[in-house]
Amino acid sequence: PVWNKIPTQSVPSLSVSDQNLSPGATRLTATITNNSISDAQSFTVVAVLFDTQGVARAASESTLQGLTHLSSTNITFTWPTSTPNVARAEITILPPF
Repeated sequence: PVWNKIPTQSVPSLSVSDQNLSPGATRLTATITNNSISDAQSFTVVAVLFDTQGVARAASESTLQGLTHLSSTNITFTWPTSTPNVARAEITILPPF
């Protein structure tokens, strides 16, 4: 295989902020921001809800079709039923490989 180095400035810098979990843990909202000078192509965002013991109790994913440079968008994850004893939520942006 041939490996090609991707210039650092061409890889979008995506971040998560303003995370808000609803009472009962049926809805999680956040803001995804592209802080780079490059547009981000399609990428997947995953949300996981953890209980007080650190055990994952629920997960959800969403695919965004892209995010232009120096912009942000809101994202919402939902679950059909309440998840008891949720202590924290984690949102991860998966790179578009």
